[in-house]
Amino acid sequence: DGIPDEKQPGPYVRRISVEGGERKKATDEEMLDYYTKLIAGLGGKAKGLWNSAIAMVTRSGKSYTESFTRETILTSERSPRKTEGETLNSVQIDPSTGKYFTDLTKKEWLRLQSERERGYIKFFESHLDEL
Repeated sequence: DGIPDEKQPGPYVRRISVEGGERKKATDEEMLDYYTKLIAGLGGKAKGLWNSAIAMVTRSGKSYTESFTRETILTSERSPRKTEGETLNSVQIDPSTGKYFTDLTKKEWLRLQSERERGYIKFFESHLDEL
């Protein structure tokens, strides 16, 4: 929320905006610097959404898609912890626990994963007759 359209990452989370409006593939540190400065300009916190999708194409050529959304809170304050391969976890807060994603317990993390997995399972179950 509050980020202008031209700075919305969309599918380009790792490709940050640089001078001239172009996008550059960023290192982990560049990503953290970019997003913390962006969020600091919004007062230090902003609501956000992660959108993900799944697609399936059958042998007969039919295609099916489903998208999923997860709410998050982005902050300009970094957690001292990092999650390998998920750089932005150290600047995201889980709305249901109020914790950084890097500080979630295994049980809390598994709860988030199971919510997403239920969506995937439901998607495939609804198309089993097409397989």
